[in-house]
Amino acid sequence: MSEEKRIPVFERRAASGAVRERVSGVNGTPQAGDRTGPTVTWNLRAAPLAGLRPRPGDRYRDAAGVSWAITKVEALADGAYPCACSREV
Repeated sequence: MSEEKRIPVFERRAASGAVRERVSGVNGTPQAGDRTGPTVTWNLRAAPLAGLRPRPGDRYRDAAGVSWAITKVEALADGAYPCACSREV
């Protein structure tokens, strides 16, 4: 089982690029496999998101400072949203 990680900033941006919503202190667990590659599936804990459901286009920065863009979100399971993410360069 993967260790849960703190995600310092989770953001939803408008089409203009301006930040619309920002949540701090979200936790997530990378699923098995390469956690440093260009794509990773993260299980983002629902409770810290305070009702904000992740969706494609949302972005977050992990504790290592790497930025990720969510490309696909699956249904809530066991208190977390499985999110396929692409590393941003």
